[in-house]
Amino acid sequence: MSGGITSISLSDSRMVTPSRAHANMDAEQKRLMQACEEFESIFVHMLLRSMRKSVPKTGFLHGGSGEDIFQDMLDEQIALEASRSGQFGLAKTMFYQLSRPRWR
Repeated sequence: MSGGITSISLSDSRMVTPSRAHANMDAEQKRLMQACEEFESIFVHMLLRSMRKSVPKTGFLHGGSGEDIFQDMLDEQIALEASRSGQFGLAKTMFYQLSRPRWR
């Protein structure tokens, strides 16, 4: 996806990019980033599942319940890889929002 967020500027002038997402983070930040990536993966998987439901199935090429199980597992892997690559940008945006200092 070419229109996604490629980097996010942090308050201390560091840039978080997909290749440097886990570099120079403390343990708490790494756990937060991992949780954000897992959330993004679940969200993308649900998105793919909903998109597949909108396409009508014909009896010509439909492989039954075995194909449905395989397709769901494939969608899960696609969602996981998309989340790890940072193409959607949802995890980075959530990480930025959740790691900002909070004023009380």
